[in-house]
Amino acid sequence: MTAAIHPSDEMFKTALITFGRDEAKARAFYESSGRRNVEAVANWLREHGCDPSTMSVLDFACGFGRMTQHFAREFGEVMCSDLEPDMLHFIKETTDVDGFLSNTDLARVKWPAREFDVIFSYSLFTHLHPDIWAAWFEAVSERVKPGGFLFLTTRGVEFARKTGEEMPDGATVQFTEKNETEGRLDASIYGRTTVSREFVDAAIAAQSEKRMVRVAYFKGGEFDQYQDMHVLARATDLHR
Repeated sequence: MTAAIHPSDEMFKTALITFGRDEAKARAFYESSGRRNVEAVANWLREHGCDPSTMSVLDFACGFGRMTQHFAREFGEVMCSDLEPDMLHFIKETTDVDGFLSNTDLARVKWPAREFDVIFSYSLFTHLHPDIWAAWFEAVSERVKPGGFLFLTTRGVEFARKTGEEMPDGATVQFTEKNETEGRLDASIYGRTTVSREFVDAAIAAQSEKRMVRVAYFKGGEFDQYQDMHVLARATDLHR
């Protein structure tokens, strides 16, 4: 099945630039990369005794649905979330998946009154300012069911180094006021965030409740083609 692509999709625009404006190659990459990540999530769950077709998943920071449309074919129940109504409307039209609006201000996010078996957050934590990173991590973690899983990606140190960005010795996070939204989002809070595994482990350790534990870690190229993938599980003896 060919992926539906919105003309304003920033992931597709980036692919066009990468492939020298070759639309066919950009479309092929857009579709295959989204499908590959979702299949990797579903296969990981199956390998750990879970059946995605019976599980709920929230695609948080979904964009225009590059991966949401594939989640809709793998999971029993799918919900999505991002900042713009156009994103949610497009996903509803193309996949019949419902969503809710997020917000750059965490306090203004209208979370649904429920939890999810799986939350998948691709390329959100690659942008958040270090001062708000932990708060968003806590908020997203709270929406995972006890016994459920959080999959989140980060911009890893090794990938940053390959693109010419060096982390200072001893640093676990580096933030640059730069993003691909062409001014739509404030780069001072939504920029380019490179973190080490140790930075994420520190956020896990600093939780107000010891809610999430790490169960797997994949460097860029092992799960996603570029980004690091952190797989966390919510403890079963904690309840909100």
